[in-house]
Amino acid sequence: MTKTYDVKCYELAEHFLQDHPEINSDDLCMALAIDIQDAIETFLDWAKEKEAKDGDQRDTGGNRD
Repeated sequence: MTKTYDVKCYELAEHFLQDHPEINSDDLCMALAIDIQDAIETFLDWAKEKEAKDGDQRDTGGNRD
């Protein structure tokens, strides 16, 4: 399965790798862009779950962690 990433992730990877010419290649830039995309998606999933959990607590008046 081919991983995809937003163009902004690639641009961010390029930005960070420009200061490291010894590792600045298209392949490594793409790998970093994929890692950035994965980190963002993981964060968004976590935030949605947290928000849903916090919303449930507000609805029931409970304080569950």
